[in-house]
Amino acid sequence: MHERLSARPWRLVGLGLFVALTPGMIGCGASTATVSGVVKYKDTSLKGGTVKFQTSDKKWAQDVPIGTDGTYTFHKVPVGPIQVAVVTSTLKPSAASARGRGRPPGDSPAAKDNPIYDPGAGDRYVAIPLKYEDYGKSGLEFEVTKGKMEHDIILP
Repeated sequence: MHERLSARPWRLVGLGLFVALTPGMIGCGASTATVSGVVKYKDTSLKGGTVKFQTSDKKWAQDVPIGTDGTYTFHKVPVGPIQVAVVTSTLKPSAASARGRGRPPGDSPAAKDNPIYDPGAGDRYVAIPLKYEDYGKSGLEFEVTKGKMEHDIILP
């Protein structure tokens, strides 16, 4: 009986630690944010393309489309330093369609069955320096803080 009594305080200590630490563990995984803003090049909002975010440790990356009004929104972005890249080259019309030969990009029967078919992509294309498409060369970085935040991406 003496051994049973000496084990009881340790169980109470364990239960106390569990109760004390559990609220801190529930819902307190990695802190995240919702980040939205406008992408501009030479003071004009882009009309399409992609914004890419990557953590500086390269353990998380995501990309979202740029709306026709230049806006973007990311959800569940990890808090901390983020590197940014902006891609518009995917909207660029092909050289053949620019000269009036061939079909415009994506203008084929198979492409029209594709859910991401976008016949107006070429009209929204804005040429930006290719360095902005590369995280390492873009020079675009900022600090994400928890919650909702606005961050406009200005390409000089």
